[in-house]
Amino acid sequence: MSTIPLEALRRFEPDVAAGRVLYSTALGHLPPKLATIASAHFHERVRRAGPSPLLGEYAPWLVAEIIGNSHDPRVREFVTAWLHVYFFTMLLDDVIDQPNRTNRSGELLTAMVLLQEGICELMSNLCLDPNNRAQQLQKSFRSTALAALEELQGYADQEKPTDLSRVGKKVSFLRICVDALSDIAESSTEQREWLHGVIERFGTGIQLLDDLTDWQEDLAVSHHTLPVSIALKASPNMASSHADRVALLEVLLQSRALEVTTMAATVEFESATRSLEEAGLPRNNRSYLYIESLLRRGQDVVNSLLSARKRLNRTDRTGSDFLRERQVILDEVEQTLKIVAQGS
Repeated sequence: MSTIPLEALRRFEPDVAAGRVLYSTALGHLPPKLATIASAHFHERVRRAGPSPLLGEYAPWLVAEIIGNSHDPRVREFVTAWLHVYFFTMLLDDVIDQPNRTNRSGELLTAMVLLQEGICELMSNLCLDPNNRAQQLQKSFRSTALAALEELQGYADQEKPTDLSRVGKKVSFLRICVDALSDIAESSTEQREWLHGVIERFGTGIQLLDDLTDWQEDLAVSHHTLPVSIALKASPNMASSHADRVALLEVLLQSRALEVTTMAATVEFESATRSLEEAGLPRNNRSYLYIESLLRRGQDVVNSLLSARKRLNRTDRTGSDFLRERQVILDEVEQTLKIVAQGS
């Protein structure tokens, strides 16, 4: 399976490393108790990501590379504001995704302070268009709040049909990134709207890949993402059963939940790369290379999952030989999902 997405992102690593230093310093300026919670969350997120990147940290540089102003010193000034907003969304996600959301007031208060810090920096420290920035922020935060509310209601309403409201939350915050960097570059309204479309396709594809790799956690908290919803239609009792991960993974494979989700992500990446090509972006542009590599990886994953499902269905489903072959095939699927998580 290709490792090209990670290779494409490595070109941004010096910028991301510098951003982490600035953000860590900024967290140290918060009131001590809030700084402790925020720093612990930040380091835990980094630890959980392991060798995989936290893609939100790369977002400013991916967007700036498309616009062509990645070397503007004001982009670096924007990064700290962006990371406050980004880790606000991550901390809020951690609270929302917990089955028991009581006694999380410290995290919620810290998340609100991170949001406040980000907004203040966006509104006061950057040379953004004063006529547009308040309206832009208001639109982004309203749509994010609505998407988060939809997600919370989805936990309570198990009969609610599947939608991609959670995607809207991620895309709305990417819009903040687009608008701020577009203002720095003094982009036209047409350029800004075009970039919104590219980032929407990109963000939607990334969220679908996240849902693909987080299916077990989402199933455990009754979060009906696309792969979970497809699998539940095929096996309505899987959420309440005591089946092990291997048995649950087989349901996702046989129901084509993994394939369908990956194909949906691939469609989004293909649309984004087509828009970049039509705009004349050079093929050696770092952001183009990254999104194109996600497209190719998605195509590889679909082929791998299709092959695994066919092999599983050809296997004689009796005796110890079947159990061994089944385990081998599903182990390969697990490995495929781990590769998906890298660089996406």
